[in-house]
Amino acid sequence: MKYSILFMPDNRAHLRMVVRYMGKRLFCNVGYNIDTDKWNKDTQRCRRNTTHGKALVPAAKINAAIQHYEDTAVRVLDTQPTTFDDFKQQMLQAIGRHHEQDNEPHKDFFSLYEQYLSSESNRCSWSKGTVQKTQRLIKEWQDFRPDMTLTAINEDTLEQFRQYQTSLNHQNETVLKKLSMSKWFFRWLVSKGLLTDLSFSAYRPRLKRSSRCVVYLTWTELMAVYNHQFTTEEQHLARVRDVFCFCCFTSLRYSDARALKKADIYGDALHITTQKTNDRLTIELNDYSRAILQSYTAQPGERALPVISNQKMNDYLKEVGRLCGLNEKLTDVTYTGGIKTTITKPKWQMLGTHCGRRTFICNALMMGIPANTVMKWTGHSDYNSMKPYIDIADSAKKTAMALFNRTKP
Repeated sequence: MKYSILFMPDNRAHLRMVVRYMGKRLFCNVGYNIDTDKWNKDTQRCRRNTTHGKALVPAAKINAAIQHYEDTAVRVLDTQPTTFDDFKQQMLQAIGRHHEQDNEPHKDFFSLYEQYLSSESNRCSWSKGTVQKTQRLIKEWQDFRPDMTLTAINEDTLEQFRQYQTSLNHQNETVLKKLSMSKWFFRWLVSKGLLTDLSFSAYRPRLKRSSRCVVYLTWTELMAVYNHQFTTEEQHLARVRDVFCFCCFTSLRYSDARALKKADIYGDALHITTQKTNDRLTIELNDYSRAILQSYTAQPGERALPVISNQKMNDYLKEVGRLCGLNEKLTDVTYTGGIKTTITKPKWQMLGTHCGRRTFICNALMMGIPANTVMKWTGHSDYNSMKPYIDIADSAKKTAMALFNRTKP
């Protein structure tokens, strides 16, 4: 029976063994981090007389572990296991990492998932939203496979979980996020030495995705909303409009606008630590954001703005948009499995709190403010995350230039 054995670092420099057998691959963590510039791809060994990782592990020690793993794999393969699962079980037993302890309560898949949630949410200061999403994901794993174990973590199980998610009519974007979040937990298990089968890391589902419609307000639309006069009975909408416009003029997310305190405003700027990414930002005030803040200086308490719940604000924003005449038709395309869904709605029906941040970015770029300057206000660290907005700004500039073609000599 043909097989191949390879040793290589993954994208986090964890050294792993990859055995291809019967058309499938078994990934095993060798237990060391290596410095990739000291790795010989041809010999699949660490270069002689080098040390690796923060612990400065000698190459000779790592190479000895590699040889042990290779010899063990060859010995198991020489018995010619009849199925890949047989080979997998024999291999994990042979290298002394077969998790019989999976049956122990503290090693149960779901108990470990709860332990991961507790420790990582505290260590990384997760937002309330991330904690809730992870709790829902754990519940979905329980519904999908109540008897889930650590030894069942592999590519096939992830594909089955993907199919289960699609059967719930979850959009592909949502499914991909849940698979990614599941892999965070699996990698945590690897880091704790509780999972040696790394085949899950090779799972890459091919799901159709579309460029989602970026909903934002043009400057003309923003001014129409900002200057709209609400009746006495509509003052709750006026307050929602003010908070939304403040986000449009400062780039704040809803969570940061809600957390903004009067003490965070000094030196004619906002000084905040973002709720989502924990970035420390200084955002200078402009005439519009300054005027909104001044209108709420008499508000009791430490909060700077009258921010209500996200769900209520999203509901009221749609009413604000309808009253302000945001009737431009927008088309959004989504995929659920292989099924394409096209939805066309007036802009006011697509308004949400995050549109404020998008409105700031798009208008700032259209005004000619450099992307790197905008990123200092928004906290974006990856230029690629700005690309959709830059494309919108470029498209708007092209449309504006076409206006010169209307009158020809």
